[in-house]
Amino acid sequence: MKCSLNGCRYHPGLPLREYYKYIFGDQGDDNEFIFGAGAQFIVSKTQILKHPKDFYLKILKTVDNHICPIEAYVLERFYKLIFFT
Repeated sequence: MKCSLNGCRYHPGLPLREYYKYIFGDQGDDNEFIFGAGAQFIVSKTQILKHPKDFYLKILKTVDNHICPIEAYVLERFYKLIFFT
């Protein structure tokens, strides 16, 4: 499915740009990106280790205190950006 930091027609109102800035430390661009609904993917150890442990702990901190946090839907859209860019 396609999405951009300006929004996602499959889930309007997600805080994509602000969460992107929180994770990656910049505003990002407005290009479309692809995400897999259902968050099903395979990632190699090499890809995972491209980011330090603190990077993942920062992400975990945002979803750790809620039963169904909105950030989980944002993360679903960002997995390809996190692991494959």
